[in-house]
Amino acid sequence: IQKSILERNDGYFYSVSDFLKKTKNTEIEKYYINTLANLITVKSGYEEVIENLIGSGLQNIVTWSKKDTREIINFVNNNKLGRITFLPLDSIKQNKKARVNEKEVIAMAYDLVSYDDSLENIVNHFLSNTVVVKNIDDAISLSNKIKGYRIISLELDLINTWGSMVAGVNKSRKSNINILNRNKKINEIKKRIVSLRNERNDLLESFSKIEDEIEKNKKLLNENKQISFELNEKLSS
Repeated sequence: IQKSILERNDGYFYSVSDFLKKTKNTEIEKYYINTLANLITVKSGYEEVIENLIGSGLQNIVTWSKKDTREIINFVNNNKLGRITFLPLDSIKQNKKARVNEKEVIAMAYDLVSYDDSLENIVNHFLSNTVVVKNIDDAISLSNKIKGYRIISLELDLINTWGSMVAGVNKSRKSNINILNRNKKINEIKKRIVSLRNERNDLLESFSKIEDEIEKNKKLLNENKQISFELNEKLSS
């Protein structure tokens, strides 16, 4: 089911989904890698935080180069596929900001995501300057100690680098939470299937041994019955 959802690109904007569908197994497919959402894995329990920080950027499509992206853009425009954002590996440059070592800090946002080294600049573009804390009290406390960092709480309250503070969730914004960690979920399902198959094989093996034991006991019982019968015959004669 999860694999089917992945192949159907459920949860993506129509333009992105349509692009992925129409370029699959075509010449254009070689020019891009995948959506950002499919190229990163988020540490369990922090999906909402990362989704809130990257937002619709998760639907951006990572490409190999600006030159390749030109070919893709021509395809998009010629086929009138709508608005799509591309992230060329050779175009985006972003340094990773230093880790903050204060008691309020749970983690730097970029430490909550795993990805291929080639995506370093792209991930840094979205998460480099962001610190994750427990709640708004810790966020305010930390903001008084550091400058130039964005701070987000586990409750998704946010203090931006320029000082603005954001609370709550934008209900009108399309959530991208369901497109995160899909490959991870598929791998977990595969592992669970393998585990269940192994358990089934172990149970079948145990059942087979029990059946063998039952047959041995039946045979032994029949032998004992025969011996008993023969003894009774001798005693009565």
